[in-house]
Amino acid sequence: MSFSYRWVIVAAGALMSCVAIGTMFSLAIFLEPMAIDTNWSRAGISSAMTLNFLVMGLGGFAWGAISDRFGARIVVICSGWRWCWPAGPVRC
Repeated sequence: MSFSYRWVIVAAGALMSCVAIGTMFSLAIFLEPMAIDTNWSRAGISSAMTLNFLVMGLGGFAWGAISDRFGARIVVICSGWRWCWPAGPVRC
């Protein structure tokens, strides 16, 4: 009997989603220290987070439509390549 790793992949994806959502919603805990360290107002930091939520919501619809049209594999490859691109936010 061969072992299928599909549920391991689902569990890893669920864990990564929980960690990502947890870090996003921890703003309430870190808002005051961030405001002190960066000299930003609490309203400015909260506005940036609100903009983040809106862009992520609209981006989810866009990436979903692109994924339906081209397939999930090419969308994941292109987004991973974008993050490793020299002009991107993270250098691989």
